[in-house]
Amino acid sequence: LNTTQTIRYKPINGLDPSYTSKRRSVVDEPEGELDTNEKIDSLLNNLKSFGRPLDHGHDFTLNFKVPFLNKIKYLKWIQMTYNAKNKYGWVASPQALQDQGIDIGNTIEQNLVERYNFRLNLQRLYQSIPFVRNSLVVKKGEGLGLMGYLTSLLTSVKSVSLSRSVSQQNTYPGFTQLPGFFGATLDNGRIAPSLDFAFGPLGREIDRLLFGNSNTAKETILEERWLTTDTAFNTPFTETTSHGITYQANIQPFPFLTINLRGNNKYS
Repeated sequence: LNTTQTIRYKPINGLDPSYTSKRRSVVDEPEGELDTNEKIDSLLNNLKSFGRPLDHGHDFTLNFKVPFLNKIKYLKWIQMTYNAKNKYGWVASPQALQDQGIDIGNTIEQNLVERYNFRLNLQRLYQSIPFVRNSLVVKKGEGLGLMGYLTSLLTSVKSVSLSRSVSQQNTYPGFTQLPGFFGATLDNGRIAPSLDFAFGPLGREIDRLLFGNSNTAKETILEERWLTTDTAFNTPFTETTSHGITYQANIQPFPFLTINLRGNNKYS
């Protein structure tokens, strides 16, 4: 069985979350012919539960743009946005090992990318100042003039943008829980593997505000004992975090000269 889900909803202006998922499952059939009520009931129950999950993956994306800046006349030149994309994956342990009584657990993975974007459209700011706007007007038959060149020099920085990104990749093998609705499941009153792991920053805040859980996903998994205890399991957790900063400036001191500055810095 292959199932897909797509959900998109804008609760407020400037906030745009979306969710897409794919899941593969197999419906296990009893051996031999369906010649007893017990076998038929077993097959029907497997169909009702949408089969045994093989893998599950979903993307949760959150886009946020500060909404009030374009409503205020003297702040329209400022843009601030935030973007987060959380990819969650769950893969079942090999059935062949399970048939041998070996439980190495399932594997869950999270890939989270957060971006903070800040842009100043200074050209738009300059145009809102009457003195600057009038000084840069070129009259027919005349040059820009001394005041015009001086104003052009003082307002040479036309735009500045800054972007910061944080990327996390976490892989946790040996996970014992199955993927439920939206990829997470409820176990002893706790959401496994955690809203943070399954949905990123928004899930983290919901988990903290509604359930009072400020632990990381790894701390929650260890605390709730959601890891296999089979002695055949020997695969470690892997966690990687990287940071990046990108900046750009457009400078035009004179109409005949344009300078673009770009730079970036990455570390992990």
